[in-house]
Amino acid sequence: MLVYKIIFFLHIFIIKLFKIDIRSRVIKHVYTSGIKSISNKKNIENNFKSTLEEASKEYYKNNDKRALWEHHRLDFLNDESISFKSRKDKLFFWLYFSTKFEYIIFENMMESSLRGSNILRFFNANEALFSNQDKNLIKKYLKKTYLLNILCPDMYFRRSGLYLFDESNNHFIFCMCYQIIYLNFQKKLSFAYLRKVLNYFEYKHSDDGFLMEGSTFYAYSVSDAILKTLFFINKEIQLTDFQKLHKAFISMNSTELDLKNVNFGDKDGTILLPSLDTNADFKDYIFNLIGESDKYFLENNIHIIKSGRLKIVINGRNVYQFGTLGHYHDDYGHFNLYKDNKSVIIDPGTKSYSVKNERFDENRYHNGPFIKNKASLKKKRNFEKTFDSRISKNIKDEKISIIKVDSYGRWLRQVGSKNFCIQDIFQFNKEAFIRVYFLKEPQIIKNEDKVKVFKIDNVALEISCNELFNYNTCKDEYAPNYNQAKDAYILEMNFKKDKKHILNWEFSCTN
Repeated sequence: MLVYKIIFFLHIFIIKLFKIDIRSRVIKHVYTSGIKSISNKKNIENNFKSTLEEASKEYYKNNDKRALWEHHRLDFLNDESISFKSRKDKLFFWLYFSTKFEYIIFENMMESSLRGSNILRFFNANEALFSNQDKNLIKKYLKKTYLLNILCPDMYFRRSGLYLFDESNNHFIFCMCYQIIYLNFQKKLSFAYLRKVLNYFEYKHSDDGFLMEGSTFYAYSVSDAILKTLFFINKEIQLTDFQKLHKAFISMNSTELDLKNVNFGDKDGTILLPSLDTNADFKDYIFNLIGESDKYFLENNIHIIKSGRLKIVINGRNVYQFGTLGHYHDDYGHFNLYKDNKSVIIDPGTKSYSVKNERFDENRYHNGPFIKNKASLKKKRNFEKTFDSRISKNIKDEKISIIKVDSYGRWLRQVGSKNFCIQDIFQFNKEAFIRVYFLKEPQIIKNEDKVKVFKIDNVALEISCNELFNYNTCKDEYAPNYNQAKDAYILEMNFKKDKKHILNWEFSCTN
């Protein structure tokens, strides 16, 4: 690990000195050296080639590299509904054409590790069906992926006065998972080594379920990746000895919390070995590891308040002062509303990392007060953002108080579990707006000067204020998955400046 860190700091030094990141160049050079092109081979998988070509055209058109990467993860390799020959042909097409095929783009080691994990599992399950020449080529590729993880690391450091250009919790965890799977493929890892690795994972991840990346989906996917790694290695280990890891695993599998679908922040679909998601043995492994516990353990970050068939999930993640902000949203205090676990008020997700007005990460895309035409996030560098506000949180007597303060004013959101309502107190020196995203179009039941009542899917939402406010509803979009848009509806309210507004939200079922 010391060598790993030294090389990472060397890359950071080169980036700062020469303003260039050489990691992608090293990755491409190492992968492509020694592989001969087969451009004249007749049985090339034309459909796969066309898919990659189309993805590349979209990338050059929209500059959305994240969508392109997914086609190069080779997730299909472990889909047993596809014939072995078809999967094998596509794999070798990908491997051989990495020298000449212009549509294969090498970016970072997380993508390489996800791809390598798929190749390794495919090879491990079908090794007897490969020729010796094919075996050597695949083993060479897997070894290069392992070495490149050290030569070109996607590293992660907690921020404590140390400012680094490129750091990522989720990248780092996915890379580490591949390394462990590969080492175990070479030689069965000892129990002592595995405990050491788990201690390291526990040391590196955040206190409440890998939420440092600002996305509940990543809280799910990173925990899922470690569980799959343990399953793949097939080691018996008492995970209750690792309290933070066990907390993350319990949270990941809580049907009450539903980290995969609650969707605070973006949801870009990064999953290690997705073929295991439907594997019965893996499901049994998780159940036996975690048991029937449905208790969520994210009380420091995410809070659930229930009343009958209604449920509010509110975001109180106290992680915004440090760490990589690439996946962060200014959604501190944002809440989702559910009826019978079906979404009513939603987080809009992320449609694109590249198109600025589709990122959905600013405060104006979440249901807290914002100033129109004023950005709540400041871009510090290519991948990093910081919040233009100070935040704090207090939990007392089952009441959550969330405060945000910036140069425009102050906002206090209080959520009480006893009366199942939300109160916002805010005063800005410019006109304030609040947007609420719904899955279905809200119907107006009552419209008085200081009280507005809406009906959405047999849920009544009464919004009242001590001052007059205006509202408007219109059709819009949200992203249930990354790079996917579906219809949504927005309720936008606006409030006059230089007044103390006391806004109350009350929810009830109408059937």
